[in-house]
Amino acid sequence: MRLANFAPLAALLALLAPVAASASVSPTSGARPTTSAAATIQLGGRSGIEGPWRRALRLKLKRGGIPVSFSVCAVWGEPPTLTPECLQTSEERLPEGTQLRLEQHRTVGWKRVGLSPVPTLHAVLSNAVAGNRFGTVFYRVTLREKGSGKILRTSNKFKVVWHK
Repeated sequence: MRLANFAPLAALLALLAPVAASASVSPTSGARPTTSAAATIQLGGRSGIEGPWRRALRLKLKRGGIPVSFSVCAVWGEPPTLTPECLQTSEERLPEGTQLRLEQHRTVGWKRVGLSPVPTLHAVLSNAVAGNRFGTVFYRVTLREKGSGKILRTSNKFKVVWHK
């Protein structure tokens, strides 16, 4: 007799399962994920920690263990906007299961320098990160899937020239 009471409930749940599976929940805060096809990543840098964001830097390399610092800022959005503080200007979120990855290229391949699970990435770097050598170093930010590492979007390249 007990099983007979649960039969109508089980039938109702079976009918509602496809409807529940196709339903989606929107966040109530107004934040919304942006698709990788719609948004872009803007990357800029500046000497030290203050001043305007630039598309490239030319810095004097000081030998003898004195670090020369510079800042980079990347913003994901539609459209992305670099603020002086490198803060998010909207309530957008990265697509689920992705992250921003700051990468550096000197001679062979891109290597990871930083990660961010949110739509902004701010880092203070120095000549030590670039190998403490004269020459040109490129930086970029990629939007990647966390599990596979697949690149979904790439920012503009940011160039730092280390000179005497």
